[in-house]
Amino acid sequence: MKKFLKALGWIVGVPLMLVLILAGGVELYVRTQGNFHVVEEGVLYRSAQLRDYQLKKRIEEHHIASIINLRGPMSHDPRYVDEVALAQEHNITHIDMPLSAYAYYDVNASMKLLELMRNAPKPLLIHCEGGADRSALADALWRYTQMHESKTQAQEASYRWEWGYLPYGKWEAKENMRKSFLDYAQALKNDE
Repeated sequence: MKKFLKALGWIVGVPLMLVLILAGGVELYVRTQGNFHVVEEGVLYRSAQLRDYQLKKRIEEHHIASIINLRGPMSHDPRYVDEVALAQEHNITHIDMPLSAYAYYDVNASMKLLELMRNAPKPLLIHCEGGADRSALADALWRYTQMHESKTQAQEASYRWEWGYLPYGKWEAKENMRKSFLDYAQALKNDE
């Protein structure tokens, strides 16, 4: 019986450890690299809240003309303070649109976000704290309405595990973002 339990421990334990290591590695990469991704080349990019050197690099590489910060004003966060200063220094439009990482957004709130994105000078960088939840909502809305991807395509392209959309931690928040997108898409009756 002891041999059986030991073997069972290895059979269950090793794969579980590998999954945990992979998830931790993804989370570490996402957090340290800024989780920057192209939504539509030359038009829209998404990321986490970038550090000053990361933001400078993205501004230079992609000629960012505006930033929408989905965290809202965060004057106590040095990354936010640096972001606002860099935006001023580079004559970049900076917009704060506070969205909670945990809330569900109805169709009207999604429309407001989309309208801000449409009207912002391009190329546009949109970000939240980790670049996985609120940024995914913005990404999916853009792909669906502006790039005319199907609801399924927009979801698959926006809510990706390798970009930090993982089934642990604030999973309810992640699902609220997905539900916000799905309800908006349903309201448009643009289903596949």
